Amino acid sequence: EVVTFRGIKGIRELLYELLDAEGKEHHTFGSSKDSLMMGDPFWISYHKKRNAKGIKAKLIFNESLREWCDVNKYPNTEYKFTRLGFEPLTETIIRNDKIGIIIWTSPPIGILIHNKAAAESYDKFWKVLWNQK
Repeated sequence: EVVTFRGIKGIRELLYELLDAEGKEHHTFGSSKDSLMMGDPFWISYHKKRNAKGIKAKLIFNESLREWCDVNKYPNTEYKFTRLGFEPLTETIIRNDKIGIIIWTSPPIGILIHNKAAAESYDKFWKVLWNQK
């Protein structure tokens, strides 16, 4: 199953769909500074809701978000950062059997894939990235 989303309102809907997915970990890679178009209050509220559900986040952000994260720390979260100079527009979030892909253009575009085998494959790739030194 694949669903597409468009605009800030659509991306919020996609993110809340992911928040409602089962599982106890939230894995992200590729989040860029462009994701801040959602607004600081939204991201802080979203991650408070995630934490209230007992979901741990492990986030691989682009280096451009390091200073922002130093100020806006999310609860129950581990961070890693890519090297400076690598700034894709695409963010991928894996939660249980769902994959959210967000393209941070103006307006942003989102794709939600609900497929257990695909989510397991994306999560294996995420683990390779997470475990790199």
